[in-house]
Amino acid sequence: MGKLIQLIPYSVEVAHSAVVITQVATAMNSIKVQGSVLRHSGNQFPTIGPKAGLNPPNQLANTQVLAVPGLVKAEPGSPFISLQAIPKSAQATQTNEAGDFSFSLTPGIYTFFIVIDNKAYRNGFTAEGNFMPTTVTEPINNLQLIDNRFAFY
Repeated sequence: MGKLIQLIPYSVEVAHSAVVITQVATAMNSIKVQGSVLRHSGNQFPTIGPKAGLNPPNQLANTQVLAVPGLVKAEPGSPFISLQAIPKSAQATQTNEAGDFSFSLTPGIYTFFIVIDNKAYRNGFTAEGNFMPTTVTEPINNLQLIDNRFAFY
């Protein structure tokens, strides 16, 4: 038997200059979301030959990760958003020594961020100008959040 989910219309929360559109959901069970935080740096362009390969990513230990319910509008031209713009409904966790994290979330749409220098970071965007969201309807075992500020492609 599937999970019973009741969706209530979207709510809008304004935190400083950011607008967060939240889809409120209730469910009988929470869903486990697991993943890792990686840092890509240096040359990420695929090559051919004896020295072929990309610079391998580093997993980031002891890094704060945020799960924000709903869509988060990006500030034009920036992969960062102020922590003050993140709504109080956000959940936070810390990566372990291997760079892995885990959340238990109710079904819905979430925007995940890495906290870097006291700012929320996500370098992925939708055509509508939001940070890239993740839809949580079933367990996720391999969500990768990537800090690629020092990579070139």
